[in-house]
Amino acid sequence: QAAAAVNSAYANLKNIEVQLGNTTIKSPIEGILTTQTINPGQVVPANTTLLTLVDTSSLRFKTTISQDSVNQLTPGQALSIYVDSYPGRTFAGTVSSVGPIAVSTGEVFPVEITVSNDSSLMAGMSARSTLIIKSQGVAVPLAAVQQENGQNFVFVADDAQVKRRLVRTGFGNDTEIIVLEGLSEGEEVVTTSLNILADGMQVKIQ
Repeated sequence: QAAAAVNSAYANLKNIEVQLGNTTIKSPIEGILTTQTINPGQVVPANTTLLTLVDTSSLRFKTTISQDSVNQLTPGQALSIYVDSYPGRTFAGTVSSVGPIAVSTGEVFPVEITVSNDSSLMAGMSARSTLIIKSQGVAVPLAAVQQENGQNFVFVADDAQVKRRLVRTGFGNDTEIIVLEGLSEGEEVVTTSLNILADGMQVKIQ
């Protein structure tokens, strides 16, 4: 009986130690306490949010990119971040995700950029990013590029004749677009009267 009593007391002790261990919750990250919903000694029901801890060692910068430029952006790509609160200073960012579904009117896509923080930045600050594109190509007037059946093409003027040329385009803006494939430096593209042109048509170059 004495041995049974000892074993029972030992089991109760282990159970109490387990319960005591459950009273301590350790956060898996270091961060800043932003919200606390409990007080010391308070009895808390299960599934209750106790507090909010924010890790600011790296921040996420949320922005958008136009449909004309979204194909130039890929996860892992480096970008420069300019924060309005620190004029003249540049922060290094890395593209973490590019949303596959357009937002707003369908002309822009969501982008998330991870920015390493040296304790200078705070959540909620406004910022701007710059996309540096390293690609070989030929800049042509945006009006020169036409589209048909999902394919981009231009009309190239060659010896008083126009030739329809399929092209692959890259980054562009309101006036110009980069042709990555299908056009060589120095070739002349047609920008006017495109609706009446056809492959092989004779033209007078002015």
